[in-house]
Amino acid sequence: MKDREGGFPVLRLTAIRDGRVDLEQSKEGAWTAEEARQFVVRSGDMLVVRGNGSRSLVGRAGVVGPVSAPVAYPDTLIRVRPSADIVSTRFLALAWHSTGVREQIEAAARTTAGIYKINQRDLASLVIPVPPLDEQRRIVDILEGHLSRLDAADAYATAAARGLGRASAAQLTQLVSDSDPTARLSALATSSGYGTSTKCAPDGAGPAVVRIPNIKRGAIDLGDEKRVVDSSVDVSGLMLSEDDLLIVRTNGSRDLIGRTAVVQGGIHASFASYLIRYRFDPDLVLAEWVHQMLARPAARAVLEGLAASSAGQYNLSLGKLDRVEIAVPPVTEQTRRLSAHRETTYAADRIAASVEAVQTRSKKLRRALLAAAFSGRLSGQPSDLEIAEEMAHA
Repeated sequence: MKDREGGFPVLRLTAIRDGRVDLEQSKEGAWTAEEARQFVVRSGDMLVVRGNGSRSLVGRAGVVGPVSAPVAYPDTLIRVRPSADIVSTRFLALAWHSTGVREQIEAAARTTAGIYKINQRDLASLVIPVPPLDEQRRIVDILEGHLSRLDAADAYATAAARGLGRASAAQLTQLVSDSDPTARLSALATSSGYGTSTKCAPDGAGPAVVRIPNIKRGAIDLGDEKRVVDSSVDVSGLMLSEDDLLIVRTNGSRDLIGRTAVVQGGIHASFASYLIRYRFDPDLVLAEWVHQMLARPAARAVLEGLAASSAGQYNLSLGKLDRVEIAVPPVTEQTRRLSAHRETTYAADRIAASVEAVQTRSKKLRRALLAAAFSGRLSGQPSDLEIAEEMAHA
Protein backbone atom coordinates (compact mmCIF):
# COMPACT_ATOMS: atom_id res chain seq x y z
CA MET A 1 0.00 0.00 0.00
CA LYS A 2 1.42 3.35 -1.05
CA ASP A 3 1.74 6.44 1.11
CA ARG A 4 -0.99 9.02 0.67
CA GLU A 5 -1.35 12.70 1.33
CA GLY A 6 -2.87 13.35 4.73
CA GLY A 7 -2.20 9.81 5.96
CA PHE A 8 -1.29 9.04 9.57
CA PRO A 9 2.38 9.86 10.37
CA VAL A 10 4.67 6.83 10.09
CA LEU A 11 8.33 6.65 11.10
CA ARG A 12 11.01 6.34 8.44
CA LEU A 13 13.69 3.67 8.75
CA THR A 14 16.22 6.49 9.13
CA ALA A 15 14.57 7.36 12.47
CA ILE A 16 16.67 4.66 14.15
CA ARG A 17 20.06 6.13 14.94
CA ASP A 18 22.60 5.86 17.75
CA GLY A 19 20.32 3.79 19.96
CA ARG A 20 17.52 6.36 19.82
CA VAL A 21 14.40 7.00 17.74
CA ASP A 22 14.19 10.40 16.05
CA LEU A 23 10.44 11.00 16.02
CA GLU A 24 10.91 13.89 13.58
CA GLN A 25 11.91 11.35 10.93
CA SER A 26 8.38 10.53 9.77
CA LYS A 27 6.21 10.76 6.69
CA GLU A 28 2.52 10.65 5.82
CA GLY A 29 1.66 6.96 5.55
CA ALA A 30 -1.18 4.96 4.01
CA TRP A 31 -3.07 4.34 7.26
CA THR A 32 -5.97 6.25 8.74
CA ALA A 33 -5.79 7.09 12.45
CA GLU A 34 -7.99 4.08 13.24
CA GLU A 35 -5.85 1.69 11.16
CA ALA A 36 -2.67 3.00 12.77
CA ARG A 37 -3.95 2.77 16.34
CA GLN A 38 -2.29 -0.57 17.20
CA PHE A 39 1.04 0.59 15.74
CA VAL A 40 1.36 3.93 17.58
CA VAL A 41 4.59 4.10 19.57
CA ARG A 42 4.90 5.22 23.16
CA SER A 43 7.80 6.31 25.34
CA GLY A 44 9.99 3.38 26.35
CA ASP A 45 9.24 1.26 23.26
CA MET A 46 12.29 -0.21 21.56
CA LEU A 47 12.12 -0.39 17.75
CA VAL A 48 14.26 -2.92 15.88
CA VAL A 49 15.22 -2.77 12.18
CA ARG A 50 14.08 -5.94 10.39
CA GLY A 51 16.33 -5.78 7.34
CA ASN A 52 19.47 -4.22 5.89
CA GLY A 53 21.96 -4.82 3.10
CA SER A 54 24.69 -5.18 5.73
CA ARG A 55 24.52 -8.03 8.26
CA SER A 56 26.22 -5.78 10.84
CA LEU A 57 23.33 -3.27 10.65
CA VAL A 58 20.34 -5.61 10.64
CA GLY A 59 18.63 -5.67 14.04
CA ARG A 60 19.93 -2.29 15.16
CA ALA A 61 17.55 -0.72 17.65
CA GLY A 62 16.49 2.59 19.13
CA VAL A 63 14.48 3.55 22.21
CA VAL A 64 11.53 5.92 21.90
CA GLY A 65 11.84 8.97 24.14
CA PRO A 66 9.06 11.40 25.10
CA VAL A 67 6.28 11.43 22.48
CA SER A 68 4.70 14.81 21.79
CA ALA A 69 2.51 13.78 18.83
CA PRO A 70 1.15 10.36 17.76
CA VAL A 71 3.25 8.47 15.22
CA ALA A 72 3.19 4.84 14.10
CA TYR A 73 6.00 2.44 13.29
CA PRO A 74 6.10 0.73 9.84
CA ASP A 75 6.34 -2.98 9.03
CA THR A 76 10.06 -2.57 8.43
CA LEU A 77 10.48 -2.24 12.21
CA ILE A 78 9.67 -4.60 15.07
CA ARG A 79 8.39 -3.13 18.33
CA VAL A 80 9.64 -4.51 21.64
CA ARG A 81 7.92 -3.46 24.89
CA PRO A 82 10.00 -4.62 27.87
CA SER A 83 8.31 -5.78 31.05
CA ALA A 84 9.19 -3.05 33.56
CA ASP A 85 9.35 -5.44 36.50
CA ILE A 86 11.96 -7.60 34.75
CA VAL A 87 14.17 -5.34 32.68
CA SER A 88 14.63 -1.60 32.26
CA THR A 89 14.46 -0.22 28.73
CA ARG A 90 17.78 1.59 29.17
CA PHE A 91 19.51 -1.64 30.21
CA LEU A 92 17.92 -3.63 27.38
CA ALA A 93 18.99 -1.05 24.78
CA LEU A 94 22.61 -1.22 25.96
CA ALA A 95 22.61 -5.02 26.21
CA TRP A 96 21.08 -5.18 22.73
CA HIS A 97 24.20 -3.64 21.21
CA SER A 98 26.64 -5.79 23.18
CA THR A 99 28.85 -8.24 21.32
CA GLY A 100 27.05 -11.32 22.63
CA VAL A 101 23.58 -10.19 21.52
CA ARG A 102 24.87 -8.80 18.21
CA GLU A 103 26.44 -12.16 17.40
CA GLN A 104 23.11 -13.89 18.01
CA ILE A 105 21.25 -11.42 15.78
CA GLU A 106 23.75 -11.71 12.94
CA ALA A 107 23.71 -15.51 13.17
CA ALA A 108 19.90 -15.51 12.92
CA ALA A 109 19.75 -13.10 9.97
CA ARG A 110 18.87 -14.66 6.64
CA THR A 111 19.64 -13.10 3.29
CA THR A 112 17.29 -12.64 0.33
CA ALA A 113 18.47 -10.78 -2.76
CA GLY A 114 21.33 -9.29 -0.76
CA ILE A 115 19.13 -8.10 2.14
CA TYR A 116 19.66 -9.60 5.60
CA LYS A 117 16.43 -10.02 7.58
CA ILE A 118 15.25 -11.07 11.04
CA ASN A 119 11.74 -11.66 12.38
CA GLN A 120 9.90 -11.74 15.69
CA ARG A 121 10.71 -15.42 16.24
CA ASP A 122 14.40 -14.61 15.91
CA LEU A 123 14.08 -11.89 18.55
CA ALA A 124 12.15 -14.16 20.88
CA SER A 125 14.98 -16.71 20.78
CA LEU A 126 17.69 -14.24 21.83
CA VAL A 127 19.41 -14.91 25.14
CA ILE A 128 20.06 -11.65 27.01
CA PRO A 129 21.70 -11.29 30.44
CA VAL A 130 19.13 -9.96 32.92
CA PRO A 131 20.55 -9.28 36.40
CA PRO A 132 18.35 -7.85 39.18
CA LEU A 133 16.96 -4.38 38.50
CA ASP A 134 19.31 -2.71 41.00
CA GLU A 135 22.31 -4.22 39.19
CA GLN A 136 20.83 -3.17 35.86
CA ARG A 137 20.60 0.41 37.08
CA ARG A 138 24.20 0.31 38.35
CA ILE A 139 25.48 -0.96 35.00
CA VAL A 140 23.45 1.63 33.10
CA ASP A 141 24.74 4.49 35.26
CA ILE A 142 28.36 3.43 34.76
CA LEU A 143 27.98 2.86 31.02
CA GLU A 144 26.07 6.05 30.29
CA GLY A 145 28.73 8.07 32.09
CA HIS A 146 31.49 6.63 29.91
CA LEU A 147 29.42 6.61 26.71
CA SER A 148 28.47 10.27 27.14
CA ARG A 149 32.16 11.14 26.73
CA LEU A 150 32.32 9.12 23.53
CA ASP A 151 29.11 10.81 22.38
CA ALA A 152 30.77 14.21 22.79
CA ALA A 153 33.83 13.08 20.80
CA ASP A 154 31.58 11.61 18.12
CA ALA A 155 29.67 14.89 17.88
CA TYR A 156 32.90 16.78 17.17
CA ALA A 157 33.93 14.17 14.58
CA THR A 158 30.52 14.30 12.91
CA ALA A 159 30.63 18.10 12.76
CA ALA A 160 34.09 17.92 11.20
CA ALA A 161 32.91 15.35 8.66
CA ARG A 162 29.95 17.53 7.69
CA GLY A 163 32.20 20.53 7.24
CA LEU A 164 34.50 18.52 5.02
CA GLY A 165 31.47 17.26 3.09
CA ARG A 166 30.34 20.81 2.36
CA ALA A 167 33.84 21.78 1.22
CA SER A 168 34.04 18.69 -0.99
CA ALA A 169 30.66 19.46 -2.56
CA ALA A 170 31.85 22.95 -3.46
CA GLN A 171 35.03 21.56 -5.03
CA LEU A 172 33.08 18.97 -7.05
CA THR A 173 30.74 21.64 -8.40
CA GLN A 174 33.75 23.52 -9.77
CA LEU A 175 34.86 20.48 -11.79
CA VAL A 176 32.16 21.09 -14.39
CA SER A 177 31.84 23.84 -16.99
CA ASP A 178 28.50 24.97 -18.42
CA SER A 179 29.89 24.31 -21.88
CA ASP A 180 30.70 20.63 -21.22
CA PRO A 181 28.78 18.15 -23.37
CA THR A 182 26.75 15.49 -21.51
CA ALA A 183 26.09 11.81 -22.07
CA ARG A 184 24.17 8.99 -20.45
CA LEU A 185 26.10 6.31 -18.58
CA SER A 186 24.82 3.71 -21.06
CA ALA A 187 26.45 5.61 -23.94
CA LEU A 188 29.81 5.67 -22.14
CA ALA A 189 29.89 2.04 -20.96
CA THR A 190 31.24 -1.02 -22.74
CA SER A 191 29.45 -3.30 -20.26
CA SER A 192 27.44 -3.18 -17.04
CA GLY A 193 25.60 -5.58 -14.77
CA TYR A 194 24.70 -6.93 -11.34
CA GLY A 195 26.94 -9.02 -9.09
CA THR A 196 26.64 -12.47 -7.53
CA SER A 197 24.05 -13.50 -4.94
CA THR A 198 25.89 -16.67 -3.94
CA LYS A 199 26.47 -17.26 -0.24
CA CYS A 200 29.68 -15.81 1.21
CA ALA A 201 31.55 -16.25 4.49
CA PRO A 202 34.92 -15.19 5.96
CA ASP A 203 36.25 -18.73 5.56
CA GLY A 204 34.71 -19.41 2.12
CA ALA A 205 36.65 -21.59 -0.29
CA GLY A 206 36.04 -19.45 -3.39
CA PRO A 207 37.11 -15.97 -4.49
CA ALA A 208 36.64 -12.84 -2.37
CA VAL A 209 33.42 -10.89 -2.95
CA VAL A 210 33.29 -7.09 -2.64
CA ARG A 211 30.30 -5.96 -0.55
CA ILE A 212 28.94 -2.58 0.50
CA PRO A 213 31.13 -2.46 3.66
CA ASN A 214 34.19 -2.88 1.42
CA ILE A 215 33.46 0.39 -0.40
CA LYS A 216 35.35 3.05 1.52
CA ARG A 217 36.35 6.54 0.43
CA GLY A 218 35.87 5.78 -3.26
CA ALA A 219 38.04 2.64 -3.33
CA ILE A 220 37.93 -1.04 -2.33
CA ASP A 221 39.03 -2.13 1.15
CA LEU A 222 39.08 -5.91 1.64
CA GLY A 223 40.01 -5.71 5.32
CA ASP A 224 36.60 -7.21 6.17
CA GLU A 225 36.79 -9.89 3.51
CA LYS A 226 34.20 -12.55 2.72
CA ARG A 227 34.56 -15.26 0.12
CA VAL A 228 32.31 -17.50 -1.96
CA VAL A 229 31.39 -20.49 0.24
CA ASP A 230 30.91 -23.03 -2.58
CA SER A 231 34.08 -23.12 -4.68
CA SER A 232 32.18 -24.85 -7.51
CA VAL A 233 30.11 -21.69 -8.12
CA ASP A 234 31.45 -19.98 -11.24
CA VAL A 235 31.93 -16.24 -10.73
CA SER A 236 34.66 -15.87 -13.34
CA GLY A 237 32.48 -13.57 -15.43
CA LEU A 238 32.02 -11.28 -12.43
CA MET A 239 35.66 -10.82 -11.44
CA LEU A 240 36.67 -7.20 -11.08
CA SER A 241 39.30 -5.39 -13.11
CA GLU A 242 41.21 -2.20 -12.46
CA ASP A 243 39.11 0.91 -13.25
CA ASP A 244 35.78 -0.88 -12.97
CA LEU A 245 33.24 1.37 -11.26
CA LEU A 246 31.01 -0.14 -8.56
CA ILE A 247 27.75 1.55 -7.58
CA VAL A 248 25.66 0.76 -4.48
CA ARG A 249 22.18 -0.08 -5.73
CA THR A 250 20.40 -1.29 -2.57
CA ASN A 251 20.50 0.08 0.97
CA GLY A 252 18.23 1.01 3.87
CA SER A 253 19.66 4.54 3.83
CA ARG A 254 18.83 6.80 0.87
CA ASP A 255 22.08 8.77 1.22
CA LEU A 256 24.12 5.60 0.62
CA ILE A 257 22.32 4.74 -2.60
CA GLY A 258 24.44 5.44 -5.67
CA ARG A 259 27.72 5.68 -3.76
CA THR A 260 30.62 4.61 -5.95
CA ALA A 261 34.13 3.20 -5.86
CA VAL A 262 36.78 2.84 -8.54
CA VAL A 263 38.48 -0.55 -8.38
CA GLN A 264 42.19 -0.11 -7.87
CA GLY A 265 44.89 -2.50 -9.09
CA GLY A 266 45.57 -5.68 -7.14
CA ILE A 267 41.94 -6.46 -6.27
CA HIS A 268 41.25 -10.13 -7.07
CA ALA A 269 37.57 -10.39 -6.24
CA SER A 270 34.04 -10.66 -7.54
CA PHE A 271 31.23 -8.36 -6.36
CA ALA A 272 27.88 -8.80 -4.62
CA SER A 273 24.41 -8.52 -6.15
CA TYR A 274 23.51 -5.28 -4.40
CA LEU A 275 26.27 -3.57 -6.37
CA ILE A 276 26.29 -2.68 -10.07
CA ARG A 277 29.48 -2.70 -12.12
CA TYR A 278 30.20 -0.39 -15.04
CA ARG A 279 33.12 -0.67 -17.44
CA PHE A 280 33.66 2.45 -19.50
CA ASP A 281 35.24 3.16 -22.86
CA PRO A 282 38.57 4.81 -21.87
CA ASP A 283 38.49 6.87 -25.07
CA LEU A 284 35.28 8.52 -23.86
CA VAL A 285 35.51 8.77 -20.11
CA LEU A 286 37.69 7.93 -17.11
CA ALA A 287 36.20 5.83 -14.32
CA GLU A 288 37.52 8.35 -11.79
CA TRP A 289 35.71 11.13 -13.64
CA VAL A 290 32.39 9.24 -13.46
CA HIS A 291 33.01 8.58 -9.76
CA GLN A 292 33.45 12.32 -9.11
CA MET A 293 30.51 13.31 -11.31
CA LEU A 294 28.14 10.98 -9.45
CA ALA A 295 29.29 12.47 -6.13
CA ARG A 296 28.33 16.03 -7.13
CA PRO A 297 25.34 17.46 -5.21
CA ALA A 298 23.25 17.75 -8.39
CA ALA A 299 23.91 14.11 -9.29
CA ARG A 300 23.22 12.97 -5.71
CA ALA A 301 19.82 14.66 -5.91
CA VAL A 302 19.06 12.81 -9.15
CA LEU A 303 20.16 9.42 -7.80
CA GLU A 304 18.22 9.79 -4.56
CA GLY A 305 15.17 10.88 -6.54
CA LEU A 306 15.41 7.78 -8.75
CA ALA A 307 15.76 5.39 -5.81
CA ALA A 308 12.56 3.42 -5.28
CA SER A 309 11.66 2.28 -1.77
CA SER A 310 10.46 -1.26 -1.10
CA ALA A 311 10.16 -2.91 2.34
CA GLY A 312 12.33 -0.19 3.83
CA GLN A 313 15.08 -0.60 1.24
CA TYR A 314 15.98 1.96 -1.41
CA ASN A 315 16.82 0.50 -4.81
CA LEU A 316 18.40 1.72 -8.03
CA SER A 317 18.00 -0.46 -11.10
CA LEU A 318 20.52 -0.75 -13.92
CA GLY A 319 17.93 0.71 -16.29
CA LYS A 320 17.60 3.86 -14.18
CA LEU A 321 21.36 4.28 -13.82
CA ASP A 322 21.85 3.86 -17.57
CA ARG A 323 19.76 6.98 -18.14
CA VAL A 324 21.72 9.19 -15.73
CA GLU A 325 23.55 11.96 -17.60
CA ILE A 326 26.91 13.43 -16.60
CA ALA A 327 29.20 16.10 -18.02
CA VAL A 328 31.78 14.57 -20.37
CA PRO A 329 34.54 16.90 -21.56
CA PRO A 330 37.38 15.34 -23.63
CA VAL A 331 39.48 12.77 -21.75
CA THR A 332 42.51 15.09 -21.79
CA GLU A 333 40.41 17.75 -20.06
CA GLN A 334 39.06 15.21 -17.58
CA THR A 335 42.64 14.27 -16.70
CA ARG A 336 43.68 17.90 -16.25
CA ARG A 337 40.71 18.76 -14.02
CA LEU A 338 41.05 15.63 -11.91
CA SER A 339 44.73 16.38 -11.32
CA ALA A 340 43.89 19.92 -10.19
CA HIS A 341 41.06 18.58 -8.02
CA ARG A 342 43.38 16.13 -6.27
CA GLU A 343 45.83 18.92 -5.47
CA THR A 344 43.14 21.11 -3.90
CA THR A 345 41.59 18.28 -1.88
CA TYR A 346 44.76 16.55 -0.66
CA ALA A 347 44.77 18.21 2.78
CA ALA A 348 41.02 17.70 3.19
CA ASP A 349 41.39 14.01 2.33
CA ARG A 350 44.03 13.59 5.04
CA ILE A 351 41.78 15.29 7.59
CA ALA A 352 38.85 13.12 6.48
CA ALA A 353 40.97 10.00 6.97
CA SER A 354 41.85 11.18 10.48
CA VAL A 355 38.19 11.81 11.30
CA GLU A 356 37.30 8.35 10.02
CA ALA A 357 40.01 6.83 12.21
CA VAL A 358 38.57 8.64 15.25
CA GLN A 359 35.10 7.32 14.44
CA THR A 360 36.41 3.77 13.99
CA ARG A 361 38.24 3.94 17.35
CA SER A 362 35.07 5.23 19.00
CA LYS A 363 33.08 2.26 17.69
CA LYS A 364 35.68 -0.17 19.01
CA LEU A 365 35.70 1.51 22.42
CA ARG A 366 31.91 1.36 22.58
CA ARG A 367 31.92 -2.36 21.88
CA ALA A 368 34.68 -2.88 24.43
CA LEU A 369 32.86 -0.87 27.11
CA LEU A 370 29.69 -2.88 26.56
CA ALA A 371 31.61 -6.16 26.69
CA ALA A 372 33.38 -5.09 29.88
CA ALA A 373 30.13 -3.94 31.51
CA PHE A 374 28.25 -7.17 30.84
CA SER A 375 31.17 -9.28 32.02
CA GLY A 376 31.33 -7.41 35.36
CA ARG A 377 34.65 -5.66 34.69
CA LEU A 378 33.54 -2.02 35.07
CA SER A 379 33.65 -0.20 38.38
CA GLY A 380 32.73 3.34 37.39
CA GLN A 381 36.31 4.51 37.89
CA PRO A 382 38.56 6.26 35.30
CA SER A 383 40.48 2.98 35.01
CA ASP A 384 37.44 1.56 33.15
CA LEU A 385 38.61 3.29 29.98
CA GLU A 386 42.01 1.63 30.28
CA ILE A 387 40.26 -1.74 30.49
CA ALA A 388 38.17 -0.86 27.42
CA GLU A 389 41.29 0.25 25.50
CA GLU A 390 42.97 -3.08 26.24
CA MET A 391 39.89 -5.01 25.13
CA ALA A 392 39.49 -2.91 21.97
CA HIS A 393 43.04 -3.71 20.90
CA ALA A 394 43.00 -7.35 21.95
